[in-house]
Amino acid sequence: MNTLVKNEVVKNNLLKYSTKNYLSNANSMEDCEAMFNSYIGKSTDTGHNEEIKHLFSTLKNLQPGYSIPDVELLNYKNETTSLSKVTDKPTVIFFWTKAIKNHFINSHKKVERLKQEYPDINFISINVNSNSYPIWKRHLLQHNIPLENEYRFRNPNFAKKALAIHYINKVMVVGKDKLIISSNASLFTKDFKLLLNEIQ
Repeated sequence: MNTLVKNEVVKNNLLKYSTKNYLSNANSMEDCEAMFNSYIGKSTDTGHNEEIKHLFSTLKNLQPGYSIPDVELLNYKNETTSLSKVTDKPTVIFFWTKAIKNHFINSHKKVERLKQEYPDINFISINVNSNSYPIWKRHLLQHNIPLENEYRFRNPNFAKKALAIHYINKVMVVGKDKLIISSNASLFTKDFKLLLNEIQ
């Protein structure tokens, strides 16, 4: 990219999106740091650089052993709560958006099966949109989703940045001590159960 693309604007955009994609999906902070340093050495767009710096800084604070950021949530009664209050035992946190219907349906079905296998683990679902309460609740009820462990962000823009949510299939796993076990897991990989076996 750095050598083949000559247009500075195009090159900076390609660098930004490829770096953002890599950082958001990587599970090794060592690899993230190498990618970040490579990006900084090539990009000439100061605005993009600040965005990538913020993402990299956020990801460093989401590593295993760190406390999960305490963002505010709204529950099915439209009451304010927070991540720290709903992660009082080992917890799997998954996210959804109305815009990606297949992921919404498949992730909830997968979690319903996992709940049967792992009754001591809490599974919570968070909608990342800024939908109004009636729209959010109606969408869940239309798909026969139990409301008890369903939440939405009180401030979606802030929360998505704090939790580095750039791709909706991201799953976070938190231990009983509210410390992060994984901030970038996936419900649909065959080794996800191995992760759950470690924390139950």
